[in-house]
Amino acid sequence: MKKIVFITQALGGVETSLLLIFKFLARTKYEPHLICPPQTTLTAKAASYGVLVHPVKMVRTPHPVRDVASLFSIIKILKEHSFDIIHAQSAKAGFLARLACKVVRPDQVLYSPRAFSYLSQRGLLYKLFLFLERRAVTWTDMLIATSESEKVRAISEVHYDERNVVVVRNSVDPDDFNTIRMNNHQPREKLVLTIGRLGYQKNPMMFLDLVELMCAQRNDVKFVMQGGGFLGHLEEKVTQRILNSDVLRNYCELLPWSDHASTKVLYERCSVFVLSSRFEGMPNTLLEAMMYGKPVVATDVDGSRDVVVHGVTGFLVDVGATETMARYVMQLLDDDDLRAGMGKAARLWVQNHFLADANVRRLEEIYDRYLVREPPSGMEGW
Repeated sequence: MKKIVFITQALGGVETSLLLIFKFLARTKYEPHLICPPQTTLTAKAASYGVLVHPVKMVRTPHPVRDVASLFSIIKILKEHSFDIIHAQSAKAGFLARLACKVVRPDQVLYSPRAFSYLSQRGLLYKLFLFLERRAVTWTDMLIATSESEKVRAISEVHYDERNVVVVRNSVDPDDFNTIRMNNHQPREKLVLTIGRLGYQKNPMMFLDLVELMCAQRNDVKFVMQGGGFLGHLEEKVTQRILNSDVLRNYCELLPWSDHASTKVLYERCSVFVLSSRFEGMPNTLLEAMMYGKPVVATDVDGSRDVVVHGVTGFLVDVGATETMARYVMQLLDDDDLRAGMGKAARLWVQNHFLADANVRRLEEIYDRYLVREPPSGMEGW
């Protein structure tokens, strides 16, 4: 049995994706380990799947002292265990893990950025973070992107050799998929939902712009933002903007990040799902909303454009194009047949392309071939 260790400091979508890997990874072939911060929902849930957890204190934002301490802790664990595969997840932990591997066992690490961190920066920090990503290319045996658009960016901007990049999509749990029963009727209320951390990447201010724009034209729609209290540096600004606006206070509800059961209720209640991100790897929330048969309106960015088929499963708009987004959302709210048809197409699209059992099998194929240094299918010459 081969020992594989996953290394991450991230929660949210990364946690969702890792837990699906842990659920469907073949235990007859692999013994999964996890290096991540202690006392999180990820550690508890991973342990419930039989994953061997190695807690290491890590923080999301750059912190030289803590990052050096995290690096040495990772190096210590890697030296103590003979892992056959090291799979670094997310940009921050991905950099630390690859640097640790350079010390312990060079050229034997896989990396899934799940949205490159330099995209969240501006000015000199953008250039610095991009430089660090490019510097770590030579420390990476293979990059496993979560979407085709992330793969393109890895090759064109970060300068990976295309022979060393492969795609394994984010997914939904087929067990969840099979328990959902489609309801094509308009919910009792017209509700527009968005879910995401209140930070730069998720662009919550565009959603608030959408609320104000739509409420200037109609008063029959409610809006919900879920994601408060979840490591979002814009949370205070979002909260203050809502409190200072009569329209936002009356029509937009801000909810804390919650568990799967509570989020399920929101998906069932909503009429249209909206995602206003500036960038993504591949957004789990879009996949989940579509799994529930909901049409989506999202910004045309990496990851989202790989999920949404414009005009079929929903609509794509440019970042900042709030008027266009409002027009599409209102079109879906007011046309029962269009909304039901797109919702049905969205669910079918997820069923055919984004179920976790099939995508984890694809990941296992990559691991198997990696162990014997054979190129995965579609990567001749790797």
